[in-house]
Amino acid sequence: MRATLVIAAKDLRQRLRDRSAFVVAFIAPVVLASIVTGAFGSGFGPDSFGTKLAVLDTDRSQISRVFVEQVLLSEDITAFAEVTEVCPEDPSGCDARQITDLVEREEVSAGFVIPDGFGDRVQAGAEVSMQVIATDEAPVSAQVATAIAEAFTGQLNATRLAVFTGVRALGGDVSRVAELAAEAAQDRIPVEVVEGDPGSREVSGANYFGPGMAIFFVFFTVSLGATSLLAERSDGTMARLLAAPMSRSAVVGGKALAVFVLGLASMVVMFAFMGLVFSVDWGDPLAIAVITVLIVAAAMGVTAVVQTLARTQEQAANYGSMVGLSFALLGGNFFPLFALPDVIQKISLATPNGWALRGFTDIAYDGARLGDLVPNVVALAAFAAFTSTIAVVRSRRLTVA
Repeated sequence: MRATLVIAAKDLRQRLRDRSAFVVAFIAPVVLASIVTGAFGSGFGPDSFGTKLAVLDTDRSQISRVFVEQVLLSEDITAFAEVTEVCPEDPSGCDARQITDLVEREEVSAGFVIPDGFGDRVQAGAEVSMQVIATDEAPVSAQVATAIAEAFTGQLNATRLAVFTGVRALGGDVSRVAELAAEAAQDRIPVEVVEGDPGSREVSGANYFGPGMAIFFVFFTVSLGATSLLAERSDGTMARLLAAPMSRSAVVGGKALAVFVLGLASMVVMFAFMGLVFSVDWGDPLAIAVITVLIVAAAMGVTAVVQTLARTQEQAANYGSMVGLSFALLGGNFFPLFALPDVIQKISLATPNGWALRGFTDIAYDGARLGDLVPNVVALAAFAAFTSTIAVVRSRRLTVA
């Protein structure tokens, strides 16, 4: 154990004296994270969300006007959405094509079409629905529009069931259905917008891009492990190390420990810097610590496996750069995972980056605790264990003087 610590201390001193390694580990991550965070401003929190919606009311009934005027044009909705009513004076000459055209031209993100006879169906106690037109280019807006429509029609349909249940309880006097339905629908607006806390704390772009940039550069930082072994061999110092009273495993373990400490320090500096400069609340410290340790270990394992295929320091550096950049692109380091196509989101699950960033996002945005991150922890631990085992086995050939 002492030999391992001696090797680790020696390597750490060498790395910290290397200006390029110092920049990659500590300067570049915080600088790039700061630039990207500044570009995205407040990030992806609720205050930064805005959308444009359109509505076509072909029914013009009392119930449909409730949806347009008291729901869509309420202060709660207009606080984050710009709502446009299509053909407000004479909707008879308009249909869903007008809304579809607006969506396709990207003038609005989503639209509602209230069908003719909507109010009559409510009065008659029949099941009601409305059409939501949206595009895959604005998935969040589509989900918001769908949620609003489903909440409104869902409450109306619940009212319908309640009315018929009441009529049946009163002896089946169906002549009162229209009267009761009208009274029930006017009793309260059948959709309610309440202020709530969608996350457990205020978040910003730094909550995503801070870890994202740090993980990206950790892949370059930990790539020093395999290149260090190759450097020792090419410089002839590996023979001296092996001639000392220490085993090959002590040499490999010492270098791995040094790299792990450097990678962990890189992540910690990023968290501290972004927390102080951008006042970032990272969330549960224990969850953050566990995910951080595991992503550093996983990055070490993945990078080491690739680099042990190299024969020279230059090849090892190139291999490390390729795997680091590829995993960053696929794992969502440069772009928020939720903004990427579904196929990329699925592919990201094959990278430790993707699992780590999902974990950091859940912690920051949803207030997740360690117990909520079992899939992330298991996936990262599996990456680290599997790749590290392979790397240790393959690294034996690098310690042959």
